[in-house]
Amino acid sequence: MNRSDAPLNVIQVEYPSASFGTQQLQPGGVFHYRFKLLGSGPVKVTFIDARNGEHAQTGPSLNEGQEGRLDIVLTQSRADFSQALRP
Repeated sequence: MNRSDAPLNVIQVEYPSASFGTQQLQPGGVFHYRFKLLGSGPVKVTFIDARNGEHAQTGPSLNEGQEGRLDIVLTQSRADFSQALRP
């Protein structure tokens, strides 16, 4: 989710064993993606803000087989992660 007042670009989410992303996310926009964990490790998000500054942030560690929901809320300078995962 983009909670900033400007578009965010080249959003990439890396998670254990794979990654996904989108070219642009408009203000207030939401990008949904379903994935299956086939490994364990941290999630990492990178994106470019409206001033072409690149940002990277590491989130929670995920474990193979976990299921549930992982939300990533982006602003122009950071990412906040919230999770509701079960083993």
